[in-house]
Parts: sequence; C-alpha cells; structure tokens
Amino acid sequence: MHCLIFLIASFAAWVMFACAQPAALEPQTTSTRQALMCLEDDDCTDRCDLLTQQAQAPVRPPVFQSSLCELAVVIDGDPTEVQPAASCLCVENDTNGALLLSPTGPDKCMVYGRDRTCLYERDSFPGCDLNVPQSSCQNVCAEVQRRLEVDAIREPRVEVRRAGCEESGCHCVFDINNTCYVDDWLDAYPCDQSDEEIMEQFETLLD
Repeated sequence: MHCLIFLIASFAAWVMFACAQPAALEPQTTSTRQALMCLEDDDCTDRCDLLTQQAQAPVRPPVFQSSLCELAVVIDGDPTEVQPAASCLCVENDTNGALLLSPTGPDKCMVYGRDRTCLYERDSFPGCDLNVPQSSCQNVCAEVQRRLEVDAIREPRVEVRRAGCEESGCHCVFDINNTCYVDDWLDAYPCDQSDEEIMEQFETLLD
C-alpha cells in the first residue's frame, strides 16, 4: 500500500506512521517492496527464511502513553477525493512514534495482526471529538493496545511454499495460518491455488 498521510497540525512533524502495516513482518514500518535480484531459485532461499523468522519472532506490543484527536487524511490516489476527518493518534512517548487511526484510509482494516488478519476494522472506529482532543481517543487507543498485546503472544504458523526467482526478482509464497501471501504484502490468496496461480495474480500488482 502506498499512501500519504497529512495531519492538520504541527504535531505531525515527528510522528511516524505505517499505513496499517501488519505486525508479522517488521511491525509498523514500511514494507520491503524491493525484490532481491537473483539468477536461480536457490538464491532466494535465505530471503524467504529470513522473512519466516521475522514473522514468527516475538514482538513487543506498543505502549501508548497518550492519545490525541486531530484532523488527518490518508491519501491513496487523487487527493481531491478525500477530506480530512477527526482521527486518533495513539502515541508512544518513549519512541516518538504513533499509530494513526483514521476513517479516511483506503483500507478497511486499521491495524493488522502478526498473521496479517485484521485486529481493528475501520467500521469499529467510533471517531473522536476535536473539542476534547486529549481525552476522546483514550478508550480507542486502550482497546487497540489490548488487541496488540494479545496478538503479540501468538505464534503464527508460517510455511514457505515457494522460494522462487521471478523476472522481478526473489519472491516468497507463504502459507500463514492457512491463508497465502507473497513476501510481506497484505494481499491474501486462497491456499488451494497453486503457487504459479498465486504468482501470476501477484505479478499483476507490480505492473
């Protein structure tokens, strides 16, 4: 997912966001979309093993020490089609980072779990009150933190189905709790498809 996030406040200067990336692979950081160059399938084995280890490794759930209601907009495509809306910032003071929960996002899921399933859907977001910005997001951030804490102690079952050298580079097809994915992308595929069918659909995303 490629998106731009704008906060209508000077507070945004130091906030770091993830566009609702999953906790399974480098939680709440940007996705590693650059494929590793390769000559043959064996060149990709180490990369796929590394992504598997990352997916199964224990994670530290965030500790939100404060929250804030701000006008924000997440843009994916034409910026004129999206208007700013009251959004919640769940702030980790010790890392100078924050998780943005905005109803303007293009994804129906606001927070993903380690197995890339949705932990907090956009439809669950109650909104917040800009007139009481310091308190109106407290319950939302507390609930998200609770779900992330539960998710952090789970160990997803991750199986590498294919470590392949494609025209675009190394790509890994994973079975994560009976749902298939390619690399660290969020797009899910039914695992009853062949690896070739999954990769054919995935390659269309790269075009």
